Amino acid sequence: MTDKLSGRIICGVGGLYTVLCDGGKILKCKARGVLRIKKITPLAGDRVTVRRGDGDEMGFFIDSIFPRKTVLDRPPVANIDTVFTVLCPAEPEPSLLGTDKLLCAISAAKITPVVIISKADIAPEKAKALFDIYSKGYKVFLTSSELGEGIGELRRFISENTTICAFAGASGVGKSTLLNALFPDLSLKTGKISEKSQRGKHTTREVTLFPFGDDKFIADTPGFSRLDLDAVEYFPPEELFFCFPEFEKYFGKCKYKGCTHLREEGCAVISAVECGEIPLSRHESYVTMYEELKNNPRW
Repeated sequence: MTDKLSGRIICGVGGLYTVLCDGGKILKCKARGVLRIKKITPLAGDRVTVRRGDGDEMGFFIDSIFPRKTVLDRPPVANIDTVFTVLCPAEPEPSLLGTDKLLCAISAAKITPVVIISKADIAPEKAKALFDIYSKGYKVFLTSSELGEGIGELRRFISENTTICAFAGASGVGKSTLLNALFPDLSLKTGKISEKSQRGKHTTREVTLFPFGDDKFIADTPGFSRLDLDAVEYFPPEELFFCFPEFEKYFGKCKYKGCTHLREEGCAVISAVECGEIPLSRHESYVTMYEELKNNPRW
């Protein structure tokens, strides 16, 4: 007799997937060969059906994957609704272009991006400057895991506004430490910044979903070795404008139709930059990304 169960993949390592079944049972499963033939790789966050092996097969196998609402390659998670992009003011120094590329990739994947500024206590003035840049277009949280600042507010936001969310950002920004502060029961491993290289060690080895409520999950994700635009399919550079939420209120207000918002006379976006309504660094990132999209067949 073949058992059939439904559940969600909460972790996958080396072709072995941990499935949290409806009702709370946890199973270790392999993927059916038909999924490999179709070149479908199961991801953390996937809703799946699981069957016990037939005949000589032992154990349980993922039999099918439900349609995905969203997919993000970096971090590799399915069905998430929110990605919290974590950066810190120092140790390591933030890459604004890298952060902006990640935020655009998240938006282009139809997922809600939220910004978290971690380690705010180590450089308060720089942290406030980052807050001023990103709060014009995003929900932003200033946090300090060390002091506990902003943790309660962020925890409430996650519980009230997300179903499956992921934390992303460059290595060393303190994602796992932040998750430990938010949800101490997770007991995630953390690491220290290499003082020599100022680059974070990859202490998180795979994407894992941790249940923290009724059908609510939070993902711990590997550190990024590079922040780029590979998370989504290519789209025309003209659509990049809509990945910058602080630009949108200037849509249709430029002097010339078809304005690229790069350097044209009478551009409403450039005027907003000049008067401080749009941060200069955000427009600089837009120009860089626009040129990349224009000149390269892929991001």
